[in-house]
Amino acid sequence: QTDDTQNDSIAWAEDQLVGLHGANNADLSTTNAQGYIEVTDVINFDSANPPVGDNFPFTADFPGTAGGTVVVNNLTEEILTWLDLQPGIYRMVVNGDNGYKVSIGVDPRDKLGLVLGAVDGGGHTFGDLLMVFQIQTAGIYPFRLLYYNANDTAASVEWLTKNQFGSKALINSSTNAAAVKAYRSGPSFPYVSRLSSSPAGFTVDFTDAPGVSLNAGSIQTTLNGSSITPSIGKTNGVTTIDYRSPTPLASGSTNTVGLTYTDSGGGGNKTRSFTFVVPIYPTIPPSYAVGAPDTTKPGFTLHVWRIDAQDANGVEITLDPNDTIAHAELELAGRVTNTATGQPYPNSAAANPVDGSFTYLEPAVINYDRNAGNFGNFTPDSQMPGIAGTTDLETANAAMEILTYVTLPAGLVQMGVNSDDGFRLSPATSVSDSRNAVTLGIFDAGRGAADSIFYFLVQQAGTYPMRLVWDNGNGDCNVEWFSVLADGTKVLINDSASTSAIKAYRAAAMAQPAPQITGAAISAGRITIQWSNGGTLESTTSLSSPINWTTTGNSSGTFSETATGTKFYRVSK
Repeated sequence: QTDDTQNDSIAWAEDQLVGLHGANNADLSTTNAQGYIEVTDVINFDSANPPVGDNFPFTADFPGTAGGTVVVNNLTEEILTWLDLQPGIYRMVVNGDNGYKVSIGVDPRDKLGLVLGAVDGGGHTFGDLLMVFQIQTAGIYPFRLLYYNANDTAASVEWLTKNQFGSKALINSSTNAAAVKAYRSGPSFPYVSRLSSSPAGFTVDFTDAPGVSLNAGSIQTTLNGSSITPSIGKTNGVTTIDYRSPTPLASGSTNTVGLTYTDSGGGGNKTRSFTFVVPIYPTIPPSYAVGAPDTTKPGFTLHVWRIDAQDANGVEITLDPNDTIAHAELELAGRVTNTATGQPYPNSAAANPVDGSFTYLEPAVINYDRNAGNFGNFTPDSQMPGIAGTTDLETANAAMEILTYVTLPAGLVQMGVNSDDGFRLSPATSVSDSRNAVTLGIFDAGRGAADSIFYFLVQQAGTYPMRLVWDNGNGDCNVEWFSVLADGTKVLINDSASTSAIKAYRAAAMAQPAPQITGAAISAGRITIQWSNGGTLESTTSLSSPINWTTTGNSSGTFSETATGTKFYRVSK
């Protein structure tokens, strides 16, 4: 359970379980040595007593909470068990508010377990999810129920089965003879405990089961049907399979990984497979590059804007309840109109005391909070220039444009922005720059301080313009801008304390246009070639490999010689 707001999705809940959405605020005082709370009865938890829309009377509050309706928001619970099942058809039911997922695998925690059913998003409230499946062989089967409650005060979850006549029984009920029995431990095999993928490749962790270990040397791996050679290592019972593609995987592509291995439990070769979709990522072409950066001007140029909009009682009005980047652009352009006066709102941000403008120079990093607080990944935060205070009257309806030039390597670059509320990053110098049409990363809505991580491909190493637009509708506000290293480490852009930081500059030379041959003509037995944008003319008599270019020594822009035989020309710079 965290302070970060659940976005009503299973993916968010899974990330929350591994600590990606802030500190855990749940009551962990009753956990065992493995960090789990042991439940010996049934899964029938509710924030209301009596329940609102359940199948069974109230049994218990949610484990790890104090009970009641005000302490269950942004709550995720992972429920692990082993069920005693006989051959036949099962009709399993989960009733809950909001979302949940049931899976079966070689271990309850298996990331590649078979999903029997799920409710994912859509503002789901109370109601049964029916999952029908067949068991062919009697045995003890590992199950996992993932439950989450989004940002509201009503929460409940029941886990049960029902027969063909509709009679229902809570799993592990001690008062119903028809109930499926559940156990807190049982048989398992090495399982996939971590699974991650990106345009650069994928990583799989296998964790050994008690008494059964995976033979790391037996692993064979395929990608889209072709054999590959990933890096494989084993430490403390965890086998890690890591594959880095020699070239970035295609944007938006679907990829299938196959794994074959053996373990000490016997039974010959075992196979697992999974499919992942590479996120769509943009490409920055070489033509977007500028000239050399001005190393005497490190950092960023900031333009800030805030609108003080109040009702007749002096209460701040949120002009854009949806917290959109489009509205932030209108603010920065001074084009948001006061409907009462018909005139544009003035800029109410605090002016720069140096020159009275709303432009600030930041020589260090982008790590701001309206109160110099501790939001985001990097703390303490700096005071946000021009936008400061502790109330909406001081910080609502705010926007900022952050301009810089960053020096980037060729290849995939992973960046992130932690923001409250939204942001958009483009490789541009201004809103009117044609390069501003390219979106590198965006979150176009309201939220508390949270990360957006994104990739883009740089075709050629160089220095490129960057424009980060940030907005705040109301409430708290912050913004951080960072890169993400291959090992997951986050580094603030232009952090002078890190040798891994991407460097940023407030100024750079204009890009020099590439040489271009503008004319070639033969007259009176001579060829005359003209070119622009500098460079030296070179020639060769053959384009067959290897090509041997010979310089003419002429960089004047005009060259003439006797036209004999076959000859090819180019301008090199």
